[in-house]
Amino acid sequence: YTSWVNPVRERLIYRRYQASYAETPKGLMIGCLHPQISFSSCPTAPQCADDNTPSKLLLQVLRKEKMLFWGNQENLNHHVRSVKKLLTKEFTSGPKKTNLPSVWRHVRDTEREHSEILNRLLIGFDLDKPEKSLSIKNYNKPVPLITSLVNNTKKQISSPHEVVGVVFGINHFLGAKGSNQWATTGMFIPALNAKVYPFYSVFHPIANYYQLLHDYMIQQETNFRGVRRILDLGSGSGAFSYVAHNFMKNLNVDHRIFCSDINPAALECIAYNIDKLFPGDSRYFTTVLADGFPTDIPGDTNEKFDVIISNPPHIPSPLPPSTPLEAASYSQHGQFLENTLRDLHLHLQPDGKLLLFYTDLAAKVRLEPTDHVEILAERFNLKITAVHRVLRGKSSIPPVDLYEQVAFYKDNHTLSL
Repeated sequence: YTSWVNPVRERLIYRRYQASYAETPKGLMIGCLHPQISFSSCPTAPQCADDNTPSKLLLQVLRKEKMLFWGNQENLNHHVRSVKKLLTKEFTSGPKKTNLPSVWRHVRDTEREHSEILNRLLIGFDLDKPEKSLSIKNYNKPVPLITSLVNNTKKQISSPHEVVGVVFGINHFLGAKGSNQWATTGMFIPALNAKVYPFYSVFHPIANYYQLLHDYMIQQETNFRGVRRILDLGSGSGAFSYVAHNFMKNLNVDHRIFCSDINPAALECIAYNIDKLFPGDSRYFTTVLADGFPTDIPGDTNEKFDVIISNPPHIPSPLPPSTPLEAASYSQHGQFLENTLRDLHLHLQPDGKLLLFYTDLAAKVRLEPTDHVEILAERFNLKITAVHRVLRGKSSIPPVDLYEQVAFYKDNHTLSL
């Protein structure tokens, strides 16, 4: 690789070699010279990777430091594939694990490490012309979501004239590029007979869960006529809320839907989809930024609900989630579900119901007992009134894919459906 000494390359992020950089909550990095912005010091400019950089050398450097990519889109894709291939080869040739929980944790830890390594490969965009990439020579199809993120970053900088560009880690770039497709084309939800448009970093809808909610509400129509307050706990894209609102509206029942999530992007996503799906119905919805049950709801002093709907993080992890998207699936030591059931009596009306959508994935990989929910319900004096089980196809069960990938765990019976 070559040092970053070319004046044209230097202009990408830095106007001098002495500069600063920092990672923002959106996963972006800003190059800035303004003294009032206390970013971590970068005494020398990052190294550059170009079209001719050998993949092994690229990986060797990325393990230690960040690098700026400078070249064609096709070669960037080739670099990413090659680095992933090298990382996968290291993973499969590593020490063999002897049980499924250790395999699962090893895979997750390795994937997180690989993601961090790849995100050290940076791609630059012009702060003044965010539709233009300053490091990809043939970036001729701008991604609107990336352009929007760069514009939003510019607004957060007190002196944008001091900053030349913004860079993305490659995984953030590819993730935003993929999410832009969903945000543009949408995901069809049969229970709504309409599309939902998920945002970048927001958990995408799982269609069969929403159909299950829809069918349950039809079966319990008489009971739902008395429902006034519904909480969607950990809303994500908000699809549960849309299904519930659509049903209650068709019943001609006055109601309010409360959507809570720890991810600000999820609340933005919900507001956007409400306008598209139910123009003029925003008065039925309240969004609250909260990690768990919402408190201090604006304009609302009642913290109890007739129905609470939740599809909580279903995989316990020794580490806290590192991204908002991880937080939708992983909970440190499974605390989200446990805290939800522990505090349920504080937020549910005496005759209210919790509709819990929970996968047995963690049980299949032996991270928790098969009757985990039942154990927690008994501990917190909750009554389970009904259980509806949904069998998903083999191809969508992560433990099966995991077993086939690692190939060295032989206990087949743990993967039976």
